[in-house]
Amino acid sequence: MNSKRGWFLGTLAAGLLLLAGCGNQNAGGFQVQGKLLDLCGQPLPYKTVFVPGHDPVLTAEDGSFTINGVAAPYDLVISNAYLMPEGVQEVPVLVYKGLTKPDPVVWANDAAAPRNETCAHASASGAITPAQTTDDFRNGAALVVGPYVGGGEFAYDASPNYDVGVYFDPDLAGENNATLFGIQWQRDTATNDATSFLAAKKLTVSLGDGDALGQDLALTEIGSRDLNVSVQLPGVMDLDQVEHHVTVDGVALPFATAQMNADEAGADGGFAMAGPVGEGLGSLVVATASYGGGGLFLGGAYGALDLTGIYGDAGVWQQAAADSNDVALSFPDPVVPIVPLNGATIDPDTTFRWAGPEGTLYDVVFILDLRPDVSVEVVTTEPQLQLPDLNGMGMRIDSAFRGYWLLAALGGEAVPGSVDELASASARSALVPFYLEYSAPQGSAGYFFFVDAGGFSFAFDALGK
Repeated sequence: MNSKRGWFLGTLAAGLLLLAGCGNQNAGGFQVQGKLLDLCGQPLPYKTVFVPGHDPVLTAEDGSFTINGVAAPYDLVISNAYLMPEGVQEVPVLVYKGLTKPDPVVWANDAAAPRNETCAHASASGAITPAQTTDDFRNGAALVVGPYVGGGEFAYDASPNYDVGVYFDPDLAGENNATLFGIQWQRDTATNDATSFLAAKKLTVSLGDGDALGQDLALTEIGSRDLNVSVQLPGVMDLDQVEHHVTVDGVALPFATAQMNADEAGADGGFAMAGPVGEGLGSLVVATASYGGGGLFLGGAYGALDLTGIYGDAGVWQQAAADSNDVALSFPDPVVPIVPLNGATIDPDTTFRWAGPEGTLYDVVFILDLRPDVSVEVVTTEPQLQLPDLNGMGMRIDSAFRGYWLLAALGGEAVPGSVDELASASARSALVPFYLEYSAPQGSAGYFFFVDAGGFSFAFDALGK
């Protein structure tokens, strides 16, 4: 994962919600009674929430807030602007754009508090037996509490010992709330890819906050199957890598048992991978690709668009069907910014536009060079928006600034198809795992895009300055 993608995922996982557009006070509207939670499901009190055209309010101790006289559709803006730590370098602002529901449950991250202050954390460690410690073998282990917040601590090496951890919603603590899993495979020492799976063990365990479980994993024999993977992608994209992940009861584990680049494709352009066979076990295949930055031109539905200076990363994933050895991955048309392009000069009425697949949830981040800098993240299903009006947060643009913008797009079976669906208690189980570990998404099929859409500067002539 490159540093830009890593930064973006962190920003995305932080759940910044902002709005692009300005509404007017409507005394005949309805009452919005919402709740603001962090990614561990805990309330976020004393955060600024407002609908443009209405007075800002602070969330209560339980994260709840009420705004009267709202007309649908409306944009919901969340900010830490008034309670940021001293010396903060960046103020995050998050917008849900185009809500219609009166009871939104929205997710954000407290920029002033580390994750472990509200998340529960538990770990497990022990020995994997029978021990295989030669260079031909690899052992893996994972600890999963769903919907989990972090499963990134995992064991993956030739050692017979493991030590894994997980962050999770403390309300999920209790009896039989987690899965502890170990697996063993044989590998090709030249490529490090699995050639066959040998043994596995799945245990249901109980975890509470702060628990450190000591548990040996005595693996039992499992089988393997050969997977034939094909990848189709638009001509403007270059394939980077194809990965295999073991799934346990439909959840993809965070470590890859095979990582093949484009040069490792067979004569037919496909990839041969090994997958496990056993109760509750399956395979998820992830392909990543890149595009832009090389003077390419994208034709077709978008016309002749110069991609020079635009950099994008993309991925698709597909779970292997139990009754087939063939896995077909197909990339949709890429997400491409249209205007403003890199280096453009904008004014307050400039509309940012892009092209991308239908049925996609977009997450657009603007980094504004103000004092302090402001990051504005907008969640939307529309392929265009204007810079949000920040006056309701006391942030007036009264000096020259530059900025840049980034695009993310998510699509697939587990991704909400509307902003209303995203603003619900059930959305977290689908999105949080993906946000924090892109190679372990939920759902049997889907795609993502991350695009560096370029920089811009503000035209103050438009303001009469």
